[in-house]
Amino acid sequence: MEDIYEGSISMGLGGDQYDDAANWANYTKKEKCVVCTNDTPYTKETPIEQRCYYVEGAGQLCEHCYDQIYKWKNY
Repeated sequence: MEDIYEGSISMGLGGDQYDDAANWANYTKKEKCVVCTNDTPYTKETPIEQRCYYVEGAGQLCEHCYDQIYKWKNY
């Protein structure tokens, strides 16, 4: 959505604006799994309360790594 300022993008998320494509790319960049480094479905802006497979003190895991670590631990 184009804002009144030429070249800036406004997504309506509390008035956040991104002045160029690089800022927008950083906003939409996916978190990587801290174990295998594959992309997860979450962006860096997603609150941890809304994520699955987030481990406090370690970081974001993908579903596969989480299952491998925590299902075996609790099995």
